[in-house]
Amino acid sequence: MSFDQSVCPPSREYQDVIDLAARRSFSPELLGDLDVLKNKHNCDISQSPSDAIDLAVKALNETDPSITYYRERGGRSIGVRAAGIGISMELKDGDLKLTNLLPTSPAQAADLRPGDKITSIDGKQIGRSTTMDEVHGLIIATPSELDAKIGIGVKREGNGPVKISQVEPKSAAQAAGLMDGDAIIAIDGTLVSNKESLVDVNKRLEGRKDTNVHLLLERGGERVGINVPRTQRDFPTATLTVERNGKPFEITVPRRPIEAQSVSVARANDELTPGGPTIPKNSMYVKINDLYDQKSTNAVWNALNETAPKDSSVILDLRDNVGGRPDEAVLISSLFIKNGVVYRSHERVDSDPKRPKYTMDTATLDENNTIIHRTTGGAPIDDVKLATVSKNRTTPVFQPKELIVLVDENTSGAAELLAEALKVNAGATVIGTETKGYGVTQTAHKVSRNTMLFIPDGHLLNSKGQWIGDGKTVRNGIAPDVRIQNPANAELGTTADEQVKAAIKRIRDRNK
Repeated sequence: MSFDQSVCPPSREYQDVIDLAARRSFSPELLGDLDVLKNKHNCDISQSPSDAIDLAVKALNETDPSITYYRERGGRSIGVRAAGIGISMELKDGDLKLTNLLPTSPAQAADLRPGDKITSIDGKQIGRSTTMDEVHGLIIATPSELDAKIGIGVKREGNGPVKISQVEPKSAAQAAGLMDGDAIIAIDGTLVSNKESLVDVNKRLEGRKDTNVHLLLERGGERVGINVPRTQRDFPTATLTVERNGKPFEITVPRRPIEAQSVSVARANDELTPGGPTIPKNSMYVKINDLYDQKSTNAVWNALNETAPKDSSVILDLRDNVGGRPDEAVLISSLFIKNGVVYRSHERVDSDPKRPKYTMDTATLDENNTIIHRTTGGAPIDDVKLATVSKNRTTPVFQPKELIVLVDENTSGAAELLAEALKVNAGATVIGTETKGYGVTQTAHKVSRNTMLFIPDGHLLNSKGQWIGDGKTVRNGIAPDVRIQNPANAELGTTADEQVKAAIKRIRDRNK
């Protein structure tokens, strides 16, 4: 197909982004005719390079939805330090629900609860066309370069008044005497309308650093005016519209760097939660929340090394684990597995989209306590050249009396690899529901000052060489040995958690 480029000349910035995706995407054929795609928006692009890049990433996402992007709002530069509000979520058929909250997180302080339905984030409605990547892009923020704040969260129930939902400790608002529950009647002399969104209210509360905002508050039937200095420059707040028990309300929640505990441990006779199930004698419970770095492996090893006798049983909880680095799955597997294949991977390397090249990796634990990666050297998949890289394993293998792995439909990626490897190579009993079946790896590419393009460039395969899937059209999750579905909205570790109760019962039955 030819294009009249004299009428609408192509943009080099636009075409460079398309070329990047075509050379790195695992399935470049999904992009269709590249000449068509590269010239699709010639007449829509202004002279601004950022406009061209915006159109390119949107065109890629529309053509192949597995290619996603994150754009920092407000023109801020993407940084390495990000913040959230401390929640895990599930998106199904356009309904976004909270599934869990981190202890001491901003979300918990704001009284958000598992089961709450989020219908909008910062004014962006959540619907059937919304993807989980978009949700994370709305929730997660990098350090703000916007104006300063006073240190409060606000909320509104229905068409009621805007009220302070929380006053942050050591903030200017706390020093000025603002209190939870205060109704904000006016900001700088302008009344707060019941039709004004919380997003707009927050914008009015913010301003240039070291200036004052004058608030007219109602407290206990009386009105009082207070000046509060804007002193806090930090992460922007998140404004949520939430439904609970069929009733909507709006609330703002401060974003904070979330340092989630990668691993939590409960030992014999410990209650998982106050009043919840108790861990049996000679047993331990290890919850792994993610596999993003070696902190998880170190924490599991320390727990086993410090407290587990030789006849211990171990419950390894991988529920709600979104995965992370496959190498972490190998390292944790090495604590329990003497030898065997942990996982395989199939990855695209930078190559001509008309003849894409891939690598095939196999991660194996051998009898000599060595981790081995075997790789084809970037050739087309039918042209294999074997390379071997070995790394000595520094930890002994721990063989518990009973090893139980808990999984659910949110167990994803590298966590699925870990569960399957322990089942096949260490005789672990898997309890719960079938895992997510999501084995797609992405690499982030910074294509502009404030835009990251996430290109799916790899597939994760289980130890048998079967692709786990994309979590949607293809789902080859790990099937549990004992299938147990928790009740809806059951909090993990409580008396409503049937999966962990089944694991504890299995250990107690074996110890009889």
